[in-house]
Amino acid sequence: MNPHIQTFLVTLPILSVFVSQPLQATTLVYEGFNYGDSDGAIHGQAVGGGAIGLNGSYTTKTDASGHATATYRSTGLSFTGLPTSGGALEMSVTASLDNTKEYALTHVPFTATATGDIYQSVLVNISANSISGGYGDSLIRNQDTANMQSNGNGAMSVYANKPSNDTPAVGYDSSTSNTGLGLTLDTTYILINKFTNVGDAGGGKASLWIMDNDSYSDWMSLGNGLEANLNTYADTSASRSSSNQIDFDTSRSLRISVGDFYVDYNSTSSNYNGAGELTVIYDELRYGTTLESITVIPEPSTFSLLLLSGLGFFTMLRMRRKTS
Repeated sequence: MNPHIQTFLVTLPILSVFVSQPLQATTLVYEGFNYGDSDGAIHGQAVGGGAIGLNGSYTTKTDASGHATATYRSTGLSFTGLPTSGGALEMSVTASLDNTKEYALTHVPFTATATGDIYQSVLVNISANSISGGYGDSLIRNQDTANMQSNGNGAMSVYANKPSNDTPAVGYDSSTSNTGLGLTLDTTYILINKFTNVGDAGGGKASLWIMDNDSYSDWMSLGNGLEANLNTYADTSASRSSSNQIDFDTSRSLRISVGDFYVDYNSTSSNYNGAGELTVIYDELRYGTTLESITVIPEPSTFSLLLLSGLGFFTMLRMRRKTS
């Protein structure tokens, strides 16, 4: 037998093993906001640009004042050690009305379904946080598509800015905990979250770790990117447990929102007189079933390399036949 053919037949079973393995099998959702070179409202933007796990077009609901916006930015956030692409989503509210909540709720349906432990990561940059006389919040949450204005029941939530003390927070169902450390303006952070026992009637725990670029680089290089080392390298963290069930499936949507609230709004709305601005930029949003699927961008797969080798073999064999 031709020795080249014999070599390929030995390699073929190895190739078949890699062909049978799905690439990035643990990634549930990815949104890099890669929607072209023109800035504009995200409302009506069809999902695309390499996004996965999402379906349809973005819808934004605002209050009547028009003082809160959800805007696509053609320039995205950068973060060393985490490749980025395309633009970003900017959520902003300018509080200026008495007795009125001002908000923008942007959402798009999920096509992904998962149970058990789910991880999430997102890049966040707060460019303005000056609301006074009240509080501003900005968050990402999976929420029942049929009721996008609910208070977070059954949701996995992460706040870039949470009312009461203007710090990030994490939530399991409607129960949340703040980190106690505010984010520095105009600084990009990665927020890493873990939600346990999703889909379980017994409830679970939400955990949040926040790192700036230096801390993230140290965690990846010195901490080997391990979950066990997150507490060591994170700038701040928080966790919250609940006995209530949260779900992640196609009946739910990705919701990204911003709003301003007075601390006593629900009981004494006449006291509401917030003023100032909260602007938060989000980019590189991921959900996955492992920590690695939301923090590590894989190198070209062994499958791809072997496939190229196989194609090279056939090319070489064909050339030799032509010259023989």
